[in-house]
Amino acid sequence: MTADSSMRGKQAMIVGRHALLGSRISGVVCLASAVALAFLFVTGQVDWPWWVAVPVGVLSVLILLVVGLALWFGADAGRDETQRLRAAGRPASAEVLAKELEDPHDGSADYAVLTLRISGEGVPPFEAVYRCDDEPVLQVGARLKAIVDPADNLFTLRALP
Repeated sequence: MTADSSMRGKQAMIVGRHALLGSRISGVVCLASAVALAFLFVTGQVDWPWWVAVPVGVLSVLILLVVGLALWFGADAGRDETQRLRAAGRPASAEVLAKELEDPHDGSADYAVLTLRISGEGVPPFEAVYRCDDEPVLQVGARLKAIVDPADNLFTLRALP
C-alpha cells in the first residue's frame, strides 16, 4: 500500500481469553434457549392462544438464534483480529484530529468518536475513526500509542492481551 490521503483504517475488535469465553458461553445459552423455547411451543406447553403463540414463538426463537450466532461468530472475529495484530502488528502513533461525544441513548455514559491520523515506522500514514469510552486524555492534538497491521490498516489503541 502506498501513503494516500484516501487510505482508511479499521478498528480491531480486541478480545482476551475471558471475553472470548464469555461470548461463547452467552452464544450457547442463547442458542440453547432458542431450542428450549421452540420445544415448549411445539409441544403445546405454553398455554397461549395459537394466534399469540405462533408469532411470539417464531419471533422469540429467531431473535435468540440471531443473537446466539452473532455472539459466537463475533468472538471468532475478535480472536482473529487480536491474533493478527499480535503476529503482524507494528507500533505506531495516533494523533487525535477530532473528537465527538455520542450518547448511546441507553442511560450509560457517552462514548468518544475520534478521528485519528496514524503513522509510524513501516506504517504508511492513514486516517481512521475509533470508538471508545471517553477519557480525559482523549483530546484533540493528543498522541496515543497504536498497533497497526500495515497490510490493511487494521489497528487498535488498546494493549493486546
